[in-house]
Amino acid sequence: MIAGRDASQFETDVMLVELPPSPAILIKCLDEEWQTYQQTYPFLSGPRNDLNESIFDDLPNLVSIRHPKKTCKIERLSASELALRPELEVRVRLLCRDIAIPDKVISDALIHVAWKLRDISPKTRDILTLGCGSGLELILLRAVAPEAYILGLDWRDHLYPGLKERVNAEFLQVNMLDYLAGSSRRFEVVFSNHVLEHLYDPDRALRLIRQQLASGGMMLAGLPLDGQQFPLDTLRSLCSELRRTDLGEFDPGHPWKTTASDLYETVIAAGFGGVRLVQREEHLNFRTRGDERELRAVRARGRQANRVIFEPIRSGLNSVFGRHPPRPLLRLLYGLERRIWFGSNNLKNHTTPEILVVATQRETETVG
Repeated sequence: MIAGRDASQFETDVMLVELPPSPAILIKCLDEEWQTYQQTYPFLSGPRNDLNESIFDDLPNLVSIRHPKKTCKIERLSASELALRPELEVRVRLLCRDIAIPDKVISDALIHVAWKLRDISPKTRDILTLGCGSGLELILLRAVAPEAYILGLDWRDHLYPGLKERVNAEFLQVNMLDYLAGSSRRFEVVFSNHVLEHLYDPDRALRLIRQQLASGGMMLAGLPLDGQQFPLDTLRSLCSELRRTDLGEFDPGHPWKTTASDLYETVIAAGFGGVRLVQREEHLNFRTRGDERELRAVRARGRQANRVIFEPIRSGLNSVFGRHPPRPLLRLLYGLERRIWFGSNNLKNHTTPEILVVATQRETETVG
């Protein structure tokens, strides 16, 4: 818990929402070359045509539909509950001094990421962060836990120059799961932000993450609920009749398209206790402000515009070239879809609900 707030304050403006079980999907592939290429070129328009074609042909065989069975409860936090302490923002901006980070990037991180750290104690001694990207999460974690040892892992080094030294954090460029499988160090906190949806075996990954936690330690992981975008019939149709021009909507770069109920059951099955699911009441999407009704309205308008503008392009490419349009044309299509707000992938990213899962290592369990 962040200094200056006691546990009772976390209950002040929290709304509980109960959601029924809903299906999710998983692209489960254990081939590391396949995984690396897919994450680098999520729409299969990269330089290796052999992999572009073979991965696309294999996708329908690698997709499985997950059927959770239980309802789950989500805590929805109000704007007042999410308000940042002024001193936290001051610490973050001081840490960013001398690092060439634009003010807008810092402000966005304070709005969209800092709330996920609200349960971390300022007395935390050690933190592991998975997929730390440019390093903004390391800055936020340092601001929240001034004395902690912080270790960041990522498969590529995209850190701002000088950031590691400025925040006194260690960084390792590694295969995350390989590191977790071989590590014997235990942490009080494991944090990840928009990482779990990129995993091809989340069940194993969550077990490994739990094993990194000291007794009573806490995992905090933010991720999109991609599976909640699609009814089951749509999921089945996409899987069975997938076209290259549909990859913007299908987004193979997010192999775990989870839902709230699927996420809850997966975390429980991995051995965690005290599992909580948390969302922002008025800002359900990572980028787009709005509640469920408002996001549905944006999605409906976007899909209508997408059908008018992009569907003729996709249909034309499919009619002329069949299942395998030329790579330059696919790159152009996906480039547009990722930049125009109603493009399939961009629309999905701007309207998919985001969730934070908070879970603990059982204090009675001995971790080997």
